[in-house]
Parts: sequence; structure tokens; C-alpha cells
Amino acid sequence: SESRRDTCASKLAALELEKVRADRRCLEQQVATRRREVERREEEAAHAARREAWLAERRFLAKELAEERARLAKAEAEVGERHKRDLAAMARTAAHEALTR
Repeated sequence: SESRRDTCASKLAALELEKVRADRRCLEQQVATRRREVERREEEAAHAARREAWLAERRFLAKELAEERARLAKAEAEVGERHKRDLAAMARTAAHEALTR
């Protein structure tokens, strides 16, 4: 009777040990799954940060380009005005020379 009790106790202890091991394996799998999820989210966050930096750089460059285009348009207009003044001065000079001949 006592040896049967020892055998039952031994079997019960083995079952409890197996349950503890199974629970540990389950927890390890949960931890691994959570770790992968955290790593995936960190990767997404890093990608989003890189994209945001790229967009900010793009906005900055677009603003600089617009400013440069505005300066170019202003310079072209100034050149056009000077050209008109030069033509007018040449016309006056030619008219003056024609009158004084």
C-alpha cells in the first residue's frame, strides 16, 4: 500500500513537473512573440522617422527651389528692363545724331 502511494506520489510529482515545464514553454513562446512584435513596431517607428526626415528635407528643398526661382524671375525682369532702357537710349542717341547731321 505504501509503495503504491509512493508510486502515485511519484507519478503526480512527474505530472506536476511536466505541467510546470509546459507552462514555462508556453510563457517563453509568449515572450518571444511579444519580443518580435516590439521589434516590428520599433522597425516601423524607425521607418516612419526616416520617412518624416525625408519629407522634411524635401519640403526644405522645395522651399529653397521656390525662393531661387523667385530670385531668378526678379533678375530676368531686371535684365529685361535694362535692355528696354538701353534700346530707348540707343534710339534717342540715333534720333539725336540724325537731327544734328
